[in-house]
Amino acid sequence: MRFQKIKMQGLAKAERHHRNRDKLKHREHPENANQNRYFHRENKTLNQLCKEIKKEQEKRTGRKVRKDANICIEFVFTFSHYKNPDAEIKEDSEFMKAFSKDKNLQNEWIDANKAFLKKHFGLKNVLKFCIEFDEATPHIHAFICPKDEKGNINFKSYVSNKHDIERMQDSYFDFMKKFQLERGIRKDISKAFH
Repeated sequence: MRFQKIKMQGLAKAERHHRNRDKLKHREHPENANQNRYFHRENKTLNQLCKEIKKEQEKRTGRKVRKDANICIEFVFTFSHYKNPDAEIKEDSEFMKAFSKDKNLQNEWIDANKAFLKKHFGLKNVLKFCIEFDEATPHIHAFICPKDEKGNINFKSYVSNKHDIERMQDSYFDFMKKFQLERGIRKDISKAFH
């Protein structure tokens, strides 16, 4: 799991990834494009949804939303690389072979990711949910509007420091254990940079 904060001016770029599939450099499995699924709230673009949320908040509070506000958060949920690194000939791992054919396993994985989002953000804050099987690894993009309990855009109400991020990674790992995924080494141990 990784996430990236997006400001209003970055929304269009984030959405282009899902529209221009033929131009993606990591699109190794175009034959799986028919398995991709996209869910948009109210069939509107991210830009339209975020503008409406922003206007609603400004009308309700009587204060402008800052221009540099993180109005949307993009989460990417994915497996490690599709290929087995120990094999002499780079081939799909046994789990990935099973996963690519087993619709029930795929649906369980999708449901586990939805459950994680529901626990941490509430499904009402999910603006767009994209499931993509045509790139190097199956993955999900989820776009969240980080609203606090008052209904205001406020990412810090979810993540205010690096320990909150670590706890979120630990929580995601708990949701993913049954899919044979391993939690990466904690940053306080490895000092690695993504």
